[in-house]
Amino acid sequence: MDGFTGLNIEQARSQIENFAETGFAVWLSLAYTSGEFMGELSKKWASPNAVAFSSDFNIKMTALLSELSTQVIKKVDGSNDAGRILARVNGANWNDAGGSYTSLMKQDANLNTSCKENLNGVTGMDTENVKLLKDIFKARIDKILESLTAMPRAIEFYSTDGTLMSAYSTGIDEIETKVRELCDETNSSISSYIETEVNNILMAKNSAEQSMQTA
Repeated sequence: MDGFTGLNIEQARSQIENFAETGFAVWLSLAYTSGEFMGELSKKWASPNAVAFSSDFNIKMTALLSELSTQVIKKVDGSNDAGRILARVNGANWNDAGGSYTSLMKQDANLNTSCKENLNGVTGMDTENVKLLKDIFKARIDKILESLTAMPRAIEFYSTDGTLMSAYSTGIDEIETKVRELCDETNSSISSYIETEVNNILMAKNSAEQSMQTA
């Protein structure tokens, strides 16, 4: 057969390209969603609690974005290495796939927006809008999780007759779990802070009223 090498090179390269493209799309969506969420939250919540929450969120999400990019880049590079070896054994050349996406994932994805202790001298929380932002964030993360779930768990190398020759694990399961856990933690934390901020406002109001009465 003309061009027969025993390895379906284009099928393998297509898998790697698809994995890299999807990984980049998820990484970009996660960074954009998180940045937009924190940017809007910083306009609706200002207090020491807000500072603590936003700092913790930014640290954890930045670390998660870094882990995701590192994982995708590592697996794309490893899959290309494996493909190159299999192609060489079969007397063929291998052209790397996915590089245009992994190069973009090497950018800095730090989240720079944080909440402050006050906004123009005002401390407090717009509770209804914070609840809305929390729900929007969760809905968008759920969409991102759907994309993560759809990502391949292995890059597979087949011979031209359809026989599986080798498979290279992508390790996406752990990333998906961590994104889900951080989203759940964020929702739970904000819900708790909403109650705390409301209680603090009520306590401050009562204290002020008592001070005025005894003045």
